Order: sequence, then structure tokens, then C-alpha cells
Amino acid sequence: GAGLSQAMTWALISADELARVDWPASAAQCLRVANPLSQDHVVLRPTLLPGLARAVAKNLSLGVPSVRLFELGTVFQATPPAHHAQRLGIAIAGLWERSWQQRREADLFRLKGLLERLVISSTRAPIETRPASAPWTEPGHALELFADGRPLGLAGEIAARVLKRFDCAQRVWFAELSVDALRQAAAAPPPISTPPPPNAAPLVDSLTPHVPPTLTGEVIFEGVEFRSPHVAFLKTCLDDALARLMLPTDQKPRTW
Repeated sequence: GAGLSQAMTWALISADELARVDWPASAAQCLRVANPLSQDHVVLRPTLLPGLARAVAKNLSLGVPSVRLFELGTVFQATPPAHHAQRLGIAIAGLWERSWQQRREADLFRLKGLLERLVISSTRAPIETRPASAPWTEPGHALELFADGRPLGLAGEIAARVLKRFDCAQRVWFAELSVDALRQAAAAPPPISTPPPPNAAPLVDSLTPHVPPTLTGEVIFEGVEFRSPHVAFLKTCLDDALARLMLPTDQKPRTW
């Protein structure tokens, strides 16, 4: 496996948590509960980012050296018509690998490698990346992800100002992919690439082998002793076949 641990966070969150990750919490962007039981559960989450950021910060504060979390959950969009969708969120931070020679920390390239492995294994399509930006990312540290031309989601480093609101001083990387887009890319037939024809000169001669007129059945069997009574028949068949091969092109039977 990829070494990720599953996290499960609340689908109902507070408006303050969205503000922590610089996510717009207006009525046009988020679905709100009409009669919430608590101010901590007012908004149906439009992203997995607040819950995973809080989980990563909690683990790091407890001294966990390497945090690799994923969550498969539902997000809700207020964009008419209001709808929900399945998303896959991945967050990594801290130590990535350590040996007696060196110590490597998690970074954007490690996250991109995880996503490439996931997308290729599930869709058979290579992942494409383009520079992107989002309110919660560090400038120049975000990528938009595509598979087979379909947008999958966004990956990047969570901005330090955002992590400070979660009392997290370490660097954290986060990605969120659309599960529906992954399924569509997996269902699409793989592209068929046909190599171009070779740049060769056209054939101007017949592919029929050239047979010298002196080649006969007698010549082929010359010096060979057969005890079978069918030798004469074989010689006759060879003579007939060789005669057909030596016919002009426009007189050859179609079977030849």
C-alpha cells in the first residue's frame, strides 16, 4: 500500500473552520443547517480540507513524526442545483523516510508521486499537472490535476497562515480529488495509438518469387531416391506449380 491511514471527520462543521482555511462561507457557496444543535455544526462541508488539516495538526502536536492521512467523504455544494459529491482527500506532513544516511521530509513531489500512483492504477491514464492557485495554498505551490483530459482536483502546500490558525508550525501538503471524475476516467476506453506508416517507396514489382525456367520437378528430385509409388505424382504437381509461377502477372490465377 501507500502507507496512508484513514481519517473520518465531521460532515457538519462551523463557519469559523471554513474561515480558517480561507474558504468562502457565504450562502451562495455553502449549505447551512436551518436549526443547528450547535454552532460547531452549522455548515455542510464543501471541502475535506478543514477536517484533514485539523487531524494532521492534532497528530503533529502529539509528537507523531510522520503523518499520512486520507479520507473518502461527501462534500456539499450550494451551486444551483444543490448537490453532493464524493471526494478523496490526502494530507501528508513530517518525516517521509529515514535511513542511516539521510532524512527526507514530505513535500509536494512526494504528494504528486502518491497521486500519480493512485490515478494510474485506477484509471490506466497518466496524470497531467498544470500550475494552479487556491486561497488556501502557498503561492506557486499548487497543481491542478487531470487524467485523460478530465479535471480531477487540486493539490498543493497549505499556506503557513492557514496552518497557524490550527496551531501547526510544520509544513503540510493536501490534495482533494473528485471520485466521480476518477470513475469516468477509469470507464473511458484506453487510447489506441497507431504508429504512422513507414516512409518507404511504393512497391512497383510483383511479390511473386522469380523462378528460372530451367527449374523443374526432375531437377528438384535429381539425385534423390524415393521408394514411394507417388514420386511421379509429386513431380507432376511441382511442374504444374512452377509453370504457374512463371506465367506473366496478368495471367496468374488469383490463388497465386
